[in-house]
Amino acid sequence: MTILTPTRSAPPVRVGWLRPAATVVGALALGTLAGCVILAVVATRLFGYQVLTVSSDSMAPALSPCALIVVKPAAMHDIKPGDVVLFESGGDHIPTVHRVVGVNEIETRFTDRASGSVDSSIEYRLVTRGDNNPSPDPRDVAAEQLRGEVWFSIPHAGALGNSALSAVLALVLILAVAGWVAWEVALRLRRRHQLSP
Repeated sequence: MTILTPTRSAPPVRVGWLRPAATVVGALALGTLAGCVILAVVATRLFGYQVLTVSSDSMAPALSPCALIVVKPAAMHDIKPGDVVLFESGGDHIPTVHRVVGVNEIETRFTDRASGSVDSSIEYRLVTRGDNNPSPDPRDVAAEQLRGEVWFSIPHAGALGNSALSAVLALVLILAVAGWVAWEVALRLRRRHQLSP
């Protein structure tokens, strides 16, 4: 006579909603961070965007010292009063960020004495002023001095400095990837341990 004894099977593995949700959220956060870093590198290297740190209070309160600004390329004819622009000023080509308070249009006419024909050219010059300054800048900004328009700023983010900020972003990206890999490895090891007899 054979006696059958019931054998215990491993309890079913319950997969709750928390782990998959945490994995999805972590992957989205990591992907967003990586995308931002890649976008920043591509924008600055290929498309002429610049990332700078404000060092004076001439644009306070709109741009306080240590604010990180992202400057996008802009043509002179696209700039209008109210825009905040980056330009080179002085003989040392010092980068300056000020608001445009006016646009001067200078028309030059050339007359050919032999034929009597008249040619003209129009040049635009920007009148700028720091928001915290009492009067406009002493010199207008010519097209060759214009470096771009401020696209956006992040208050106090420039305190790290541009090279330090790049290092911090790289470190955060590396830690995020390492954390995500560790999380996935831990989940797989836990599942394997729960399934083993």
